[in-house]
Amino acid sequence: MANEQVGLLMAPWVYPYLRTGGIPLPTVLKIQRRRKITEHLEVLQPKWQNRNPYSFAMSVCLSVCLSVRGYAQFGIFMNPIWSKTGDFPKRLKDRVAKRSQEQGYSKSRLPSFSQDEIKLIKGSADFLGLNHYTTFLLSPSTKNHRSPSFADDVSVDMTTGEKWAQSRSLWLKSAPYGLYKVCLYINKHYDYPPIIITENGWSSDPGLEDSSRSDYIQQYLKALLLAIEDGTDVLGYTYWSLLDNVEWMGGTE
Repeated sequence: MANEQVGLLMAPWVYPYLRTGGIPLPTVLKIQRRRKITEHLEVLQPKWQNRNPYSFAMSVCLSVCLSVRGYAQFGIFMNPIWSKTGDFPKRLKDRVAKRSQEQGYSKSRLPSFSQDEIKLIKGSADFLGLNHYTTFLLSPSTKNHRSPSFADDVSVDMTTGEKWAQSRSLWLKSAPYGLYKVCLYINKHYDYPPIIITENGWSSDPGLEDSSRSDYIQQYLKALLLAIEDGTDVLGYTYWSLLDNVEWMGGTE
């Protein structure tokens, strides 16, 4: 029975939400005990997803559209801490509740916060740590996703620009305007929180001839400067990375 329960909790239609709901509370409680001597870093790592150049029936921007992976993955972390109301995004709650009902569940697969928990979590971070590498373009999905599943809940297809520079990593292309737009989105919806770019970087072939890395850094820093000029409160920027991944691949050799 225990194995069956663990298997259910790890299922792809439950785990993406369960793991998110479990993050803020223990973190906040720990910070409350240590806030006088430490700072709280809330690290997000969305590969920021942007709907352009595709259009939905609904009008501009991610804030009005739940059926996008970016809203589900970004707002699910940001809203409880940084929004004025707290809690998960309403469109996300409505969408998952509706899909859960259609799938025969007695309640939503998305965990819920009590009013005390919403109050406790809201405004609990000192600054926002943002990992940003690339951008994806989203369009309404044309695929039949397994149901229930996270992919079925968000129901979008992800693509990249054909002319965007390609790194050595298949998932990583250069789209610096995405960093600018995510900063402005954060400003608009979360009231200009202080931000540290905790990761941003580019993979290239081995050797000293890596002009593509230099181009990437320059273009993304220019985009970040534009965001600062438009009001983004940037406390710092950390490039990824001189040594990271060594411990993953060769740390024990």
